[in-house]
Amino acid sequence: MVRIAVYPSAKCFTFKVWDILPQSETGRTMRKSTVVTVTLETVLQAGLTLPGVERSTTFGAPALKVGGKLMACVPTHKSAEPNSFLFRMDRRERAPMIAELPILYYAPPHYQDYDAVLVRLDQLNPELLRDLLVMAHNFVTRKREK
Repeated sequence: MVRIAVYPSAKCFTFKVWDILPQSETGRTMRKSTVVTVTLETVLQAGLTLPGVERSTTFGAPALKVGGKLMACVPTHKSAEPNSFLFRMDRRERAPMIAELPILYYAPPHYQDYDAVLVRLDQLNPELLRDLLVMAHNFVTRKREK
């Protein structure tokens, strides 16, 4: 059995994943924990698990692409905060996300006309990471209406 505990702090969420092991000879349940944090490498590795995604670069920064189309990347404009990641999405759906979780999502003026949202990695958890990657993948691979 696995249990996840979330410990919010001023700068980030720390996740502890507890593996509940069978009772030991003493009759007590043994536990072992692992801390899971989202880093740039975590994002890139998780993105590669989606169909057709390849690791690439854009403007010299690490990126994920599908069929040569940008899906997600490290933002390179000076208005982006350090330790952020850009995920492609319909810009019309961005405002509600930012309004709901402004500590996580943002879009500086430079990115207002882009179909993307910027995410602060130190506020991101692994579950939301997967959702953002799937959202970006679906956005890039969708069939456009003619």
